[in-house]
Amino acid sequence: MKFAMIPEWVIARFSSLNHMKVYAAIASFANKHTRQAWPSVAKLSAKTGLDERAVKRATAGLVKAGLVSKQSHRGRGKTNLYRLLDEDPD
Repeated sequence: MKFAMIPEWVIARFSSLNHMKVYAAIASFANKHTRQAWPSVAKLSAKTGLDERAVKRATAGLVKAGLVSKQSHRGRGKTNLYRLLDEDPD
């Protein structure tokens, strides 16, 4: 069983349950040293139970809130690179 630790400052910035679900899903895929993950939107959708549009909206919200950085890789079979941000920007 895999666990994802979520800092309190991160939880305080969630503006919706979908943000929390997607953040936790990304965290479960993340490398513990680099904090980077590259799950597909389809994998995040399957893990969270959200449809792909909801996952995309939630990831955009996480980026806007300063919780995750996202490097887009476009094209078939390409996944985005996500990085969980370590420190409270405030």
